[in-house]
Amino acid sequence: MSYETIRESGGIYQRFWGAVDSLELYDSLKEIPKDPCFASAKYVIKDFLGVDVFNAKVKTIVEGLALNKVWKNTNPDIVVAVVTTHEEIIATGQ
Repeated sequence: MSYETIRESGGIYQRFWGAVDSLELYDSLKEIPKDPCFASAKYVIKDFLGVDVFNAKVKTIVEGLALNKVWKNTNPDIVVAVVTTHEEIIATGQ
């Protein structure tokens, strides 16, 4: 596993490092709404600054976007922020 999920007072922080593949990315996404504080969380920060290799497939990215919409039904105020300088990760958000 090349990520960790940390509950913070206002939200959820996920830090990634090394090589991240589709399975790990999808697992990290499924983990977020399982947090007991998810319904009141104000943010999710996904920190990819430590990632060397990003190998997530388009299918996983699309599934992740669908999960984000589901999250909004549970917590319409939540904001998701992605922190990265990795060109492949930036391209997934465009």
